[in-house]
Amino acid sequence: MARNHLASSSPITLMEDVFRLQYSENPGAFMSLGMGLPDSARFWLLIICVGVALTGMLQFVLFSREMDRLSVIAASLIIGGGFSNLLDRLYNAGLVVDFMNAGVGSVRTGIFNLADVAIMVGSGMLVTWSLLVKKLKR
Repeated sequence: MARNHLASSSPITLMEDVFRLQYSENPGAFMSLGMGLPDSARFWLLIICVGVALTGMLQFVLFSREMDRLSVIAASLIIGGGFSNLLDRLYNAGLVVDFMNAGVGSVRTGIFNLADVAIMVGSGMLVTWSLLVKKLKR
C-alpha cells in the first residue's frame, strides 16, 4: 500500500505534523545501519543471519516450557515483525519499505514501518517484564 499510495506523493502530515506518511526504501537495518555495506554482506547479514536467528527464536518460543504468556506474546511480536521485514526484503530486492515518521518540530524519529513497531513493542515488553520479574524476586 505504501508503494502504491505514497511513493509518488509528497509526505502526508497528520495531527499537525506529529505523524508523517512518506515513502522510503531502506537497504539497511534499524535506522539504515549497514546500508553502506556491499550487497553480498547485506544479503548474508540481513537475510541469511536474520532468517536463521528468527527461525531459532520461533523454535525456542514454540518448544520452550519456561516462557510465561507475556513473554510469548512479546517474543511473538518481535518474531512476526522480523519475518515481515525479512519477507519485504526478499520481495523487494533487499529493501524494506518504510513509510511512517513521528515527532514534534525538528525532533523526529527515523522513517519506520508497522513491523518495526511490532519489534519495538515486543522488545519493550520483554525488557520491562524481565526488570519487573527481577525486582519481584528480590
